Amino acid sequence: MHRLAIIQHVPFEGPGYLKKWAVMRGRRAHLIRRYRGDALPEPPDMTAAVILGGPMNVDDEVQYPWLAEEKQWLAGLIERGVPVVGICLGAQLLAQVLGGEVFAGPYPEIGWFPVQRVTDAAPFTALPEEWTPLHWHGDTFTLPPGGQWLARSEAYPAQAFRWEKHVLGLQFHLEITRDVLHDLLKQGLPDGPSPYLQNRVAILEGFESHGAENHQLLVKVLDAFLGK
Repeated sequence: MHRLAIIQHVPFEGPGYLKKWAVMRGRRAHLIRRYRGDALPEPPDMTAAVILGGPMNVDDEVQYPWLAEEKQWLAGLIERGVPVVGICLGAQLLAQVLGGEVFAGPYPEIGWFPVQRVTDAAPFTALPEEWTPLHWHGDTFTLPPGGQWLARSEAYPAQAFRWEKHVLGLQFHLEITRDVLHDLLKQGLPDGPSPYLQNRVAILEGFESHGAENHQLLVKVLDAFLGK
């Protein structure tokens, strides 16, 4: 059975629909809760990894000492050719490890906003030209050397990238389930102003409108990138 390591940074950003995909594809998902001190698995113990989000900045190593270890671990996975998917903070960590710059954006992008596909390259080949995922970030990043942009939004050009054949970064959230969304909303929303900051009601309504489609897109992306 394929072994999938899912790295969770905070209790309120869980794997969501990733667990459903793992079950559907016969992958044994191993959830690594970094906030509880779980150790990172050795590369021989897994065939792929997904790095989830979190509210911290990639350079908050004083407050979160495990970030430095995780960066070194990611660099090792990339060097070994282990497939890695980064979501939100996970994408930012991958971008930095690969030589990109992570920095604060001009405003938060939180809510359901359209994303445009900018290439037909895998694993976005089967995706529509535009879809509406959940965004929940204030930081952004530059394209790592040798990388390829896959998607952008009106607010931020850095929405998805691929590096070689085994690294995929997604700034947005396709994996969000209703339970995870409620957990996120319990943390509160930042104060504006931002043209890309929805209120609680709009965010909840957005899930009802777009949640199922996003889960279907997640399946397509993971199937194309990690295999069925």
